[in-house]
Amino acid sequence: MAAGVASLIKTALALHHKKIPPSLNFKEPNPRINFSDSPFYVNSSLLDWKSETVRRAGVSSFGVGGTNAHLILEESPPDESSEKSYLWQLLCLSAKTPTALATASSNLAAHLQKHPQLNLADVAFTLSVGRRKFSQRR
Repeated sequence: MAAGVASLIKTALALHHKKIPPSLNFKEPNPRINFSDSPFYVNSSLLDWKSETVRRAGVSSFGVGGTNAHLILEESPPDESSEKSYLWQLLCLSAKTPTALATASSNLAAHLQKHPQLNLADVAFTLSVGRRKFSQRR
């Protein structure tokens, strides 16, 4: 019952690592299929996924009760790190209660101390536009 989810995870990992995993339990091709004159092949070993365009992969799942699904995954664009930021940034935090705000502040401080390589401008941007606004703010 979890074959569809397993295929989705496997495909997402293949896109992330840019590797094509081998087909399970493949020993030899069917002699009735003429692979040499076709663009198709059965992958029997881990291969680098070379591509000049965006990598895409399809996942099909066929359910027990006749429910079928097909989706197409596409690799994410490369991370673009921001340029060097100013020494000072405005870090906006908000929470529903004063206690939650204090906890969020402590967690953020601990995270920034643990990851000093983070670009502070990126952190400030995410906190400013990527979070909900609540009544308690700092």
